[in-house]
Amino acid sequence: MIGSAAANITSKLALVTADGARLGAVAIARTRYGAVDAKFTSNGMCPMNRGSIGVRELNTALQIALNPVRPGEPAAARFGRRFQVRDKVIQTENDYKKEVFNGDIGTIERIDPVEQAVSIRFDDRLVTYDFGELDEVSLAYAVTIHKAQGSEFPAVVISVAMQHYMLLQRNLIYTGITRANCLLVVIGQTKALGIAVRNDQSRNRYSGLLSSLNNLTRQNATKLE
Repeated sequence: MIGSAAANITSKLALVTADGARLGAVAIARTRYGAVDAKFTSNGMCPMNRGSIGVRELNTALQIALNPVRPGEPAAARFGRRFQVRDKVIQTENDYKKEVFNGDIGTIERIDPVEQAVSIRFDDRLVTYDFGELDEVSLAYAVTIHKAQGSEFPAVVISVAMQHYMLLQRNLIYTGITRANCLLVVIGQTKALGIAVRNDQSRNRYSGLLSSLNNLTRQNATKLE
């Protein structure tokens, strides 16, 4: 059963536990905190893109819950995603021509099906994308904790589950919870959260860069002989 230690909007922290089939419906559980969206600019976060409660699935479910289809309103379906007016989106790569950069978050204001164009508001700037350029943006109702680094939101909802096992680390959870400056909701499995809190060992990354540099150094040394 879903339960919470604190469930009203004045709380600074709410812990919601969910297991089994209910955890797959985490996006529906999040709508219990619908008042968060009415009062705050909130954002969902989780460790991974993949999985039944990864960023991709959460964005699909949250879009349905928070910005349902309105009959007769234009939409843009491209690259496996559906974009609608009022959708929160994130820029996923640097575009120097448009002066929008990886991690910038905006809101879709207009979709023109005749001109095949989408207008997105980034702060005080309105930026236009051709439908063919929509691979540069993704839905941003939920983002990975890594993508949220350097940003802050009045309210944050974090999902933590055993399917995120490879990324359950204390520093990652710390990064997520420190993105919230008014309200934090953590939803998921207590076992997964416990593992993350106890795991203070960051995984080493083996990129092969050191080996490549050593090979390059040896090649240069051979040429100088």
